[in-house]
This record gives sequence, C-alpha cells and structure tokens, in this order.
Amino acid sequence: MLLSGAIVFSFTSLQKRTHLDEGVNRLVTVVRYAKAHAATSGRRMQFQLVQGTNDGLNDTSIRVLWEPDPANQPGELADLRETLPMVEAVNDLVKCRLPDSPRPNTELQSVDDTVVKRFVLHPDGSADAGKLIVTSRDGEDKRRFLFEVIGVTGELKKRELNTNEFPNTLEAAP
Repeated sequence: MLLSGAIVFSFTSLQKRTHLDEGVNRLVTVVRYAKAHAATSGRRMQFQLVQGTNDGLNDTSIRVLWEPDPANQPGELADLRETLPMVEAVNDLVKCRLPDSPRPNTELQSVDDTVVKRFVLHPDGSADAGKLIVTSRDGEDKRRFLFEVIGVTGELKKRELNTNEFPNTLEAAP
C-alpha cells in the first residue's frame, strides 16, 4: 500500500513537471509555425505577449497576428487562425513575462488587454529580438525557462534557468 502511494505521488509530480515542458515546447512550435508562415506568405507576422484581465486578476497570454489584406487594409492585424488551437494550448499550460518585469499586480486595473511585448517575424527569417520568462500556469512547478528570439537570424532558443538567473522572477508563478 505504501509503495502504491509513493508511485502515485511520484507520477503526479512527474505529470505536473511535464505541463511546463510541454508548454515551452508548444510555444517554440507556434512561433516556428508563424515564422514559416511569414516566409511562405511574404508577410510579417507578429507574436505578442498580452496582459489582460481574467476574473479580476492580471494574466498574461500570447497571440499570433498577421496582416491578412495589406493592400486594402494596411496595418489591420488579425489572429492567424491556423495557430489559434496551438496558442490556446500554450496559454492553458504556461504564462510568460518579460525578464525585467515586476511581479504581476493582482488588482484589477483595466478591462482591456494590453500588449506588453511585440516580436515581429519577418519574411526573410529575421525577427525582433527579445526574451521571455516562461512559468507553469498552475504554479506548482517552480522551474522557469528562458525563451529567446535572436533578432538577425530569427533563431529561437529555450533553456531552463537556475535560481540565480533573473532573480526577480523567482516568484513568477503566484
């Protein structure tokens, strides 16, 4: 009976760790898809970190946008439909923040979403450079990942952070 309990506890802990790993991998996949779409369509894509309100708590999510009709509606962005299920899966598993951002405010500030960071993905493969800290949405997995977009090459990197890197993100998951 004790052995069964230990196995169940171990499996539950392992399963919670996989949520963050899966979320980070899906984030990389969705951005790679948007980069490929930019290259094949010849149009810029925009990957956004958005802070909005959800049940009175500030919350972050990602979006992937593009300009569907640049000739008739220049500057009008819309969600890239093909990425919506992937984006939803990422947002269900993880949350992202900027490395230098303070701990999220838990007070209701606004009903509207606010774009915190934009990464433009260009058809030539380059992108706006930037970094995000990715944490588990459930808050039980205390690990953090660094997601980085390299500007000139558009390369995507991810790595797990140790505790002395970006110390202001230690409490990223409330």
